[in-house]
Amino acid sequence: MKNQTIVDTEIIRQEEEVNDAFSKQSGIFDSLEIDNELVLLIRNNIRQHVLNYTTPSQTMLELNCGTGLDAMFFVNHGLFVHATDNAHGMLNQLQQKVILYKLHDKLTFQKCSFNELGQLEQKKHHHVFSNFGGLNCAPDLKDVIKSLDDLLEVGGMAHLVIMPRFCLWEMLFAVKGLFKLAFRRFSLNGSKSQVEGLSFTTYYYSPRYVQKAFGNNYETRSIKAMGCFIPPTYMDQMPKKRPNFFKKLVRLDAKYADKWPFYNLGDHFIISMQKKR
Repeated sequence: MKNQTIVDTEIIRQEEEVNDAFSKQSGIFDSLEIDNELVLLIRNNIRQHVLNYTTPSQTMLELNCGTGLDAMFFVNHGLFVHATDNAHGMLNQLQQKVILYKLHDKLTFQKCSFNELGQLEQKKHHHVFSNFGGLNCAPDLKDVIKSLDDLLEVGGMAHLVIMPRFCLWEMLFAVKGLFKLAFRRFSLNGSKSQVEGLSFTTYYYSPRYVQKAFGNNYETRSIKAMGCFIPPTYMDQMPKKRPNFFKKLVRLDAKYADKWPFYNLGDHFIISMQKKR
């Protein structure tokens, strides 16, 4: 077992690397999304999934909010959102939107790492949400999940979008001899990712791991792949180059994404856990 001082040092270094990478990307983050049909499709699927469990006037705590794209969506659907992120550049972009659209009474934000959720006001929310694998930057996701309990109402739900240890599309790269890409998620020590030329470590977690981390006080309401038959978002040219084939993949995703074993095999999965008591 690692010395706690070593663990804390690794967490601090990881947070600094992630902060630097995503702050550097923050100015172009929204434009990258507009140009990527896969990201738009999957983000829409995630939002609609979460909306199935929400009602207007409920509160949501968002982790890894980025520039606030999802926060603003849920505010526009009647929720009150407190958005958190540890990348100062991302929060600067969000602040500009809050000012521009006069959302101060509906959308608040705070610089806060998911490793330090104890510093948040101990207000209980109806929903906790984290999108697009932001929590895959956590070296030990169990600790993050345990800290959510004090922030959720009884009956409240956590909706977490996470990258699993197996991705069907990436494993297919082994056929082309791209073994490093095909099996990068299998490393227990994580693998290096790059954003804007800056690197940090990404860790991968299975749906079962997440369920066990929540414990017996939570009920699994849904597990669904976000991009099992649909390719990973970095393969953004496929919808343009092979539109008919892509439409077939979208239909397969819609039919099987919430079925075993397919929810284990996507680029991401969304898991919705409900607090029982």
